[in-house]
Amino acid sequence: MSGSSRCSAIANRFRWYKTEFLEDSGVFSPDGRWIAYTTNESGQPNIFVQPFPGAGEKHQVSRDEGSRPVWRADGKELFYLGADAIMMAVPIDATGQFYAGVPHGGARLVVAARAAVLSPRHD
Repeated sequence: MSGSSRCSAIANRFRWYKTEFLEDSGVFSPDGRWIAYTTNESGQPNIFVQPFPGAGEKHQVSRDEGSRPVWRADGKELFYLGADAIMMAVPIDATGQFYAGVPHGGARLVVAARAAVLSPRHD
């Protein structure tokens, strides 16, 4: 099992809080400070990110719909499946307070996302 698969399995088994909503697909950020997950809290599946461990403000990252989040290897972007299974990406800045940019998506992301997830850039 790869490192990211192990982290995903651990995130999905760990109950960091209880709600009445369906939550799954939990994945830790590369630095281990954040967890991204899918929840139906807003009435449809969406991606949220919140600090880990412990309580803290949660941030909705997807706009219309989202599932199956995956962090870019350097933690500066989050990929997810949007409506109609379109791959989406959202820039992330978590160096201070958490900030998520505007999600963008489409077929162009498939190759770029695969490369970014598999081989981190060292800027």
